[in-house]
Amino acid sequence: MVQNDEMNEQEIIFAMSQIRHVLARSPCRADTTAGIHAYWILWNEPRPLPPTTEEALQRLKLLGEVSHAQLEDGTWVWSKHSTVTAKATK
Repeated sequence: MVQNDEMNEQEIIFAMSQIRHVLARSPCRADTTAGIHAYWILWNEPRPLPPTTEEALQRLKLLGEVSHAQLEDGTWVWSKHSTVTAKATK
């Protein structure tokens, strides 16, 4: 996880906070990175680029708060760590 010029530390922390808030309200909720970026985070305009959300998710994963799993159709979804039940594929 390398932060690049397109990302801002405050935006990453904000995204982490928003993701935590959604999962606290709806612990069984799951979505793709794109879905989380578009619908879970109440960004101010202009919105940061999706790698900001990816970085926030990776940090939450390192903290053990979220996990991701690959669905049978190849889609990767993120959810609260204890609720990921999708069968991972190779």
